[in-house]
Amino acid sequence: DTWSVAPSLPGDKLICYVLGWALLKNGKLLVGGGDVVNGFDNPGDNGKCYLFDPETDTWEATGDIPETIWGNTPWNPMVLLDDGNVLCIGAVDSTYEGINGGPNHDGYQSGTRKSYLYHTSTGTWSATGLMAIAHEAGFYFPLPGNKAIVIGGYVKFTPGPGAGNFTSFSNTSEIYSGGSFSGSTVLPPATRRDHTGEDDIVSAGLKGGRSRAGAVATKKYVVLVG
Repeated sequence: DTWSVAPSLPGDKLICYVLGWALLKNGKLLVGGGDVVNGFDNPGDNGKCYLFDPETDTWEATGDIPETIWGNTPWNPMVLLDDGNVLCIGAVDSTYEGINGGPNHDGYQSGTRKSYLYHTSTGTWSATGLMAIAHEAGFYFPLPGNKAIVIGGYVKFTPGPGAGNFTSFSNTSEIYSGGSFSGSTVLPPATRRDHTGEDDIVSAGLKGGRSRAGAVATKKYVVLVG
């Protein structure tokens, strides 16, 4: 009933921030994406991926994600499918250039609609379905039949003062199946109160938008809280 220190990830960069992970059916742990941290205000994107083998207590490099992805904050954008492959869903658009230049995150940026599939048999990634809208920092769960669901999240992540970022929430969910996304279902409305008690922060069409809340998948349901 104790903890022990595992070996560090390969390389000389700290990349354990906002990266994705998935426990594969062969018992290995896949991690990838995230930030190469070289200063809080100017992190760099990272497409590197690694496999951890608990039997040998070692890491090894595997295929890079085709596009360097800034992960979905602590919300894991990787989903293990029934066939053993891994779906990496969206995140922040790595083509965004911040006010300091380059693909950093010091300003306003959009979520990406892209997704990628990790093939465990070859250790490589390939592009797969394009979502109807972005779902950065949303919720991601596997579904039976080699499917996955993505729920809510940000269409555009807009840090800073004011309530402008609330208008960028996604209020839909989408199903991944057979290499494409479909079924853009609108989530039930949610009520938000400002400091005067008025529910006027978001437009009526986006009141179902949710991000960074609580979520869990049971055998029959996906439950969202707050």
